[in-house]
Amino acid sequence: MDCDWIEREEIIEKYLTGRLDRSTQEEFEAHFFGCPKCRERLEVVRLLQEKLWERGEALRPQAPEPSRAAIRRRAWAYSVAAAAVIIVVAAALWWQFMRPTGPPAAAEATPAALMVLARIDPPSYIPPALRGAEDNAAERFRSGMKSYIAGRYGEAIPELRAAAELDSQRAGSRFFLGICLLLTGQTNEGVEELKKTVSLGDSAYLEEAHFYLAKAYLGKGDVRGAKAELNWVLERGDRLKEDAARILAQLR
Repeated sequence: MDCDWIEREEIIEKYLTGRLDRSTQEEFEAHFFGCPKCRERLEVVRLLQEKLWERGEALRPQAPEPSRAAIRRRAWAYSVAAAAVIIVVAAALWWQFMRPTGPPAAAEATPAALMVLARIDPPSYIPPALRGAEDNAAERFRSGMKSYIAGRYGEAIPELRAAAELDSQRAGSRFFLGICLLLTGQTNEGVEELKKTVSLGDSAYLEEAHFYLAKAYLGKGDVRGAKAELNWVLERGDRLKEDAARILAQLR
């Protein structure tokens, strides 16, 4: 994978919108950490997407209004859209003519680099075969995980939270609640739930809880906290040791 192919195939844009398959994503990430040009471009595109998103919020359809107010709103919406176009053009011009030249800079923990490392792929979950009657907590957990498996993470949160409240010692409810909160942008709450999972001690989700805590800390820019969690996985983990070692190497 080289820079020309990445630009031609719009790999950065597809990466930021989650439209790459796993192998292409991993290949891009391996290239990204050794390429100052692609790190710089990813940061520009990420900032541009944030600006367009902020402006897009203001362009949602509105209920019918009196004609004068509607005219004012329409004029304002056009001005916002024009501003978004200006941002696109300015970013393109900056990238084409104003980007720094000279020898490549050393890799740094830029926001874009941390964003790449903080990216979360939802942990897999295979529903167990049902045996006997379920208690309330188990029923709510099963209901929440149906939504989780379908990718409806926001819908899963109330059910998983109810399951965790009904049985505070059930690590699975805490863990997947934390993951759903992270996936819906509720990072601080997600961190708290993953910490609670860790505090329960040895469980099937202990290693994963430490690993995804590290991801959450990276998303918050807390490199020291992330390293502590990754080192735990490296020293005591099993399945995620290689992933932890790879991220630690990139942080260094």
